[in-house]
Amino acid sequence: MYNESKDITFSPLMKKAYKRQAIRILKDLAKQNYSDAYLYLGRIYQEKCDYKKAAKYFELAYQNKNALGTFELAQCYQFGYGKTKNFQLAETLYRKAAMVGYCQPAMLHLGMSYLFGTLGRKSIKEAVHWLEKATASLSENVDKVLIAKACYELYKIYAIGSDDESIPQDFEEAIIYLKMSAEYGSTEAMLEISNIERNNPEKLLYWTKKAAEMDCLEAQIKLANWYLSDQSDVVSQDKATGFYWLKQASLPKNLQTDDERRNQGCMQFILGTYYETGIENVQCPDENEALYWFGISAKLGINEAIEKVKEKQVEYNFEDSTISDFISQVIDNGLYGKPSESSLECQQILKDLPNKSHYSLQI
Repeated sequence: MYNESKDITFSPLMKKAYKRQAIRILKDLAKQNYSDAYLYLGRIYQEKCDYKKAAKYFELAYQNKNALGTFELAQCYQFGYGKTKNFQLAETLYRKAAMVGYCQPAMLHLGMSYLFGTLGRKSIKEAVHWLEKATASLSENVDKVLIAKACYELYKIYAIGSDDESIPQDFEEAIIYLKMSAEYGSTEAMLEISNIERNNPEKLLYWTKKAAEMDCLEAQIKLANWYLSDQSDVVSQDKATGFYWLKQASLPKNLQTDDERRNQGCMQFILGTYYETGIENVQCPDENEALYWFGISAKLGINEAIEKVKEKQVEYNFEDSTISDFISQVIDNGLYGKPSESSLECQQILKDLPNKSHYSLQI
């Protein structure tokens, strides 16, 4: 009996065969001037990094009045993918895609480009016009991350008004866009709402927790501090919950700034101390886990962690090794030749974070 829930996997050879067959079918459809066929062929060659051929098919899609194809062609001219960079032509194509084809990605891109001047011209009024059009009618295919960002930028504009007074200050409108941004997944918006609601413990906790559940480091640190403290005004002390959020804050993430990485390094050191001493009725002392987190924290340059690693190096008779070798030993193989559970958990997470590592600073 056929089981729909069963995953179907194909060998690399079969995948190549299916791709070739798909390209043949799309080319046959393209000969009949199906504009979507041109679009999909362009995207296939884009994935193959054959940008000239991709641009050729996007141009054919544009000539056949395909809105997404027009948008993709604009991207080619803006970023120089298979075309010579031409910001003026890119702007014209974005506007055509947005106005004629009502293409949401084009609207979003126009709004952001007018806001930040990435196409050579800044205009807050134009930015608001296109960002509002993009957020007014959502399609299934649009990137919700971009919608959330657009809403957050509209919040910031309406919260203070524009310098040229073309957009007046409007707090009610600002809050509408802030809540929309949070609903579409912006942790930045969630933290902003929690800050606005800081005198309302219930709402403060709700929005902070939502951000933390989306792997926001700042929110996870706040929850860890609140639950571990016996003097929090937001929640009652709960060391098990606090330890959970401390661990979540310490796990690998795609962090963008040195400050974020340093803050995480501090959390990793604190997590190591809890593993070292244990927490009654929550976590037994675990030297292997403690050393793993001290090592990770030391790698990020946290002085307290470096000193702690030096102490452990003497305690476990590793004086002949350099501190760097000792850290590598406890991170990769554990203290007793067996990697810690945290090490294995982090390795699994890192598989989903390509080209990222929490072992060293990312510049």
